[in-house]
Amino acid sequence: MPTAAEATVEPLQGEHELVDRERARREALLSGDLREIDAIYDDRLYYRHANSRVDDKASFMANFDHIAYQSVEASDLSVQLAGNTAIVSVAERVVVRRDGIKRQFHVLAMNVWLRENASAPWRFLARQASFDPKSPGVVELP
Repeated sequence: MPTAAEATVEPLQGEHELVDRERARREALLSGDLREIDAIYDDRLYYRHANSRVDDKASFMANFDHIAYQSVEASDLSVQLAGNTAIVSVAERVVVRRDGIKRQFHVLAMNVWLRENASAPWRFLARQASFDPKSPGVVELP
């Protein structure tokens, strides 16, 4: 029998938790609430943007000095659980204002979530994103 630290959540419950954590992550991006982002994102963050730029947690959070997320719409979200690690595959339509310029883009992302043990919260550990090949890339909006 597994110990409490080794126990994992039931798949359906874990999937619901991850869907909720993904929603909370998007809401934190939209609000720009750095305290909430800090609570959701793991200190070991590895974040590869669709344009291939890589951020760690410090540089990711520093981006909020000149970027504002205006919309993050998720679709085609799927969750794969592997013990205390989860992979979330998601398509996102994102609208940001960066340095005064409003831009829209569509990405396909693989997000990795980790929990240290079954009673710990899921933390956003890593992301690998690419531009959706069916989309026009980054589009400037009025």
